[in-house]
Amino acid sequence: MKPEDVLVCKSLVEFRDLEALSFPTPWSARAFGLVLAAAERKVFSLTDFQQKLIEEIAAFERQVGPIDSDEVYYSRWVAALSGLLELKGVFGDHSLMAAEEAVRAALAANAHDHDHEHGIDHADMKLSPSPINRECGQ
Repeated sequence: MKPEDVLVCKSLVEFRDLEALSFPTPWSARAFGLVLAAAERKVFSLTDFQQKLIEEIAAFERQVGPIDSDEVYYSRWVAALSGLLELKGVFGDHSLMAAEEAVRAALAANAHDHDHEHGIDHADMKLSPSPINRECGQ
């Protein structure tokens, strides 16, 4: 089962098998979860999101070419979600960028060399997360 199968439902009540969904990356699952949470709270409908996603994919394909990876596909989910949230007045692009900068600052403030153990493998951590509001490939 694919996440886009959920978008054909009129409401989340119709779709009960969320555990059967699989995602290529943790961030794509989170993007999907944000869409469902916003729809569940009536910020927008799944139909609204589906339409915005179609528009985002079409615009990307006109400008860049066919979507050829899961990363590119889910970047369109994030773009559609951001666009709908801005359209609905939940927040603007400047708010998203400010939140992203706050996360970067918090990560930088927590960076440290140390000889103690606290359950975090710093070798696997990236100090600077990938921007969440960007075109794929930038």
